[in-house]
Amino acid sequence: MADRALNLRNLPWARFLAEAALIVGSVYLAIVLEGASSDRSRKVEAIAALTNLQAELELDQEDGKEILKLQKDQALSHQQIQKWLVDAQNIPADLFSDALLHTLTDNRTMFPRKASWTTMVAEGQLAVLGDPALIRSLANLYEHSNVRLEYNGDRYDDTTQDILRGRMPYAWDLVEDRFLVPDPATIRPFGNQMLQAQRQNLGYTELLISWLEEVGNVNSQVASYLEQNGGEH
Repeated sequence: MADRALNLRNLPWARFLAEAALIVGSVYLAIVLEGASSDRSRKVEAIAALTNLQAELELDQEDGKEILKLQKDQALSHQQIQKWLVDAQNIPADLFSDALLHTLTDNRTMFPRKASWTTMVAEGQLAVLGDPALIRSLANLYEHSNVRLEYNGDRYDDTTQDILRGRMPYAWDLVEDRFLVPDPATIRPFGNQMLQAQRQNLGYTELLISWLEEVGNVNSQVASYLEQNGGEH
């Protein structure tokens, strides 16, 4: 029996099948290794993109904190303007002009960066991260919170520009620091628009505070992911 088995292994077709199996196995192994290498490359690229996104989040935090300080300062000017408008005949003219210019021309709103997020979505890199919780947090920030912040920032900017270019030139003279027509019919509409700007200032400040908190939480998630997956942090 042993001699017969030896003879079978020596047959040409047996050697052919053995060589074929070796070739097929080698090709399969090469495909598997190539796929694994490709997956690793995609993961490395996704982590690099996430690192860039983290850098943008940190810059957004810095800008947002600076703008928040400015908006809180704006709130004080708005409060003072409303107090003065109650007794428009006794307004300290030069201080009133300074406060108007401060609230209407020094206003800044926040428009978050989104270059890295856009790239990650376009390149399909989010799924490569393999972290559903992180992906949900990023999506909520970029597709909801940032959009809401930009929308309200645009409205706030439009209001201040409407007052500066529309209502104010017909109500207050910045050169002579006085109401052009010092009667309630002129002052009241102007005061109402300034009140609208004040309300937007307060609403925008609250929105900015909550947005900064969310950015901080998302940035912590990103930092934790990068630490666990070998990214820069």
